[in-house]
Amino acid sequence: MSKSASEPGLRKDSPARKRVSWADQDGTLCLKTSVHEVYNTLGLVTSCTLDDGTPTPALQRSMKLLDSLYDLRRIDADGEEEADDALLHATLKDTHDNEGVLRSLEFNLVDGTGAVADCGGARHATNVLCTRTLLVVRRKATLLNEVEYRIAGIERVMAGCENLCSEIVAGTRDNPLELCEVRKFIRQHTHNGSPADENKTDFLTFANTFKLPGAHDSLLKLREIATAAGEWWAEACIREATKGIGHLALKRLFNIALGTGVDPEHYKLIRAEVILTDRLAERVLKEAKERLERDTYMAERAPVPPVGPASVMADKIEVEMKQAVAEGVKKGDLRLKEAAKIAQKLREEDGVRKRLANREKRLAEKAKAGQS
Repeated sequence: MSKSASEPGLRKDSPARKRVSWADQDGTLCLKTSVHEVYNTLGLVTSCTLDDGTPTPALQRSMKLLDSLYDLRRIDADGEEEADDALLHATLKDTHDNEGVLRSLEFNLVDGTGAVADCGGARHATNVLCTRTLLVVRRKATLLNEVEYRIAGIERVMAGCENLCSEIVAGTRDNPLELCEVRKFIRQHTHNGSPADENKTDFLTFANTFKLPGAHDSLLKLREIATAAGEWWAEACIREATKGIGHLALKRLFNIALGTGVDPEHYKLIRAEVILTDRLAERVLKEAKERLERDTYMAERAPVPPVGPASVMADKIEVEMKQAVAEGVKKGDLRLKEAAKIAQKLREEDGVRKRLANREKRLAEKAKAGQS
């Protein structure tokens, strides 16, 4: 015989109680039934369990909390029970993960910690440690996003490096940001030592400041492609210097090579600079010799060599020497010294001509005075 509704076993507020109501919709009678979902995955029975076996809301919440904590501990555990903080340290030490893997882990941690918090277990030790792990996962995912984005940027730029080089030489395009200060970028994303071994007393500060392990795959790949890019631009410096580009254009190529992390003393950069400075020094000396020959030719064919043109030529030679030094030619270069001697010789010739002109002027004035 079934129990009546007035008996203690079936209270009016029982979660298992069915409520029935009738509603008239378009002349049709409909039955509405609402049944409270019962959470009882563990099949637990306590002294507070209702007579029909339904666990109390408090017991259901406890079972749900236990299940949520169990699921939280099993996140990324590979089927084995692990300590609550094992995932945190494993994340800090891992050198093979990537942003995609960490974002998936982040989603699971957010879902798991949220479920535990909904059951009133926000301050449970497991939840606190997993919340810390979540902060670490987010930070590392952000760092890897930046590194992976920089890698993709360098690869994209280098895919069109030939056209870019031509534009840089012509001065129609600025140095791409992807190739600027790559070495500094790597330092900013590399932890000094192992982040897992750092002091975590002030965990929030640690979670906002730690960096990637130096041997992480992403950092190694970034160093590799930056080195390859630097070698390409260093070789481009030699190639373009051999073609005879100007100092400013070569300087722009130098800046790109240095931005990728190439050593300023790299032999290719030094060779390109030597090629350029040699050409500059040779040009200065060649033009100085041509000016001397031109002045000598004019002096031999003039009854009285004019005063001034030789000094003007000497001034031009000295201006070209200063410009060559500004563009990298050493002041002690033998070719510049020879050009300086030519300039001095032109000035001396002009001085002799000036004295001769003054002498001729005095003789003319004296002859004119004698006639009068």
